[in-house]
Amino acid sequence: MVALESDFSEAETLSVSCTRFVDEGSGREAAAPEVVPPRLFLQPGGSGEVRVKVMTTAPEFEAGHTYTAFVHIAGRTTKTLRLQLRVLPPKGR
Repeated sequence: MVALESDFSEAETLSVSCTRFVDEGSGREAAAPEVVPPRLFLQPGGSGEVRVKVMTTAPEFEAGHTYTAFVHIAGRTTKTLRLQLRVLPPKGR
């Protein structure tokens, strides 16, 4: 979850997108997270949340590997957040 706040005196609409995850060791691309909602309307001084969902059971995610993706938030200003995901082996293995 990403919490977003507006410090502007006017309402704004934010567009939120995410790159595919990339294996930090091999550079191989993995699944792209889903951003819900991809657009967020904020009242002046308001706040909202977006969720970044990824299925780590997808075959392209390997246990013991670390993956990086970037969340891009665009409105009156643009911000980029770095996401890092480390896939652990199933318990008991």
